[in-house]
Amino acid sequence: GLPHQVVDHVDSTLDAVLSYEPDHISLYDLQVEERTKFGRMYTPGVSPLPSDAEAATMLTHASRKLANAGFERYEVSSYSRGGREARSMHNEVYWSGAPYHAFGVGAASYLHRRRFTRPRGIASYDRFVQALEKRADQPENGTDDDHDDHDDDGDDPMDRQGGG
Repeated sequence: GLPHQVVDHVDSTLDAVLSYEPDHISLYDLQVEERTKFGRMYTPGVSPLPSDAEAATMLTHASRKLANAGFERYEVSSYSRGGREARSMHNEVYWSGAPYHAFGVGAASYLHRRRFTRPRGIASYDRFVQALEKRADQPENGTDDDHDDHDDDGDDPMDRQGGG
């Protein structure tokens, strides 16, 4: 839950969302990370954040409200109505093992059965992008297939692989 959030806030937010008649809703519980500005401002379970019990009550209430509106929970934080075809296309790509591209700080792509994770910090991501721009200015010495399948020597930003 958010600071000062109560069940009535969750209820009114879900009413507003449901008024748009979506087929898919993702509903996440706030995770307070220690090394973030939010984590320095707040302690999980301590006011003005809801207690763990209050947060659990809000999640239970939201799940029931979505179920009553015809939504089926199919993942920890995902709900859909209309069967499997209404489930998140985004997640279906992951589940099927299909390749995907992702861009931005900490984003992960999956190509040629390998997962590539972008740097998670702004400064390191900026260096990553600059290295890509430099490489883009260089004449090519091979095909895209040659480029994508080389071994990880740690020097090429496209070779950085993240954990699962």
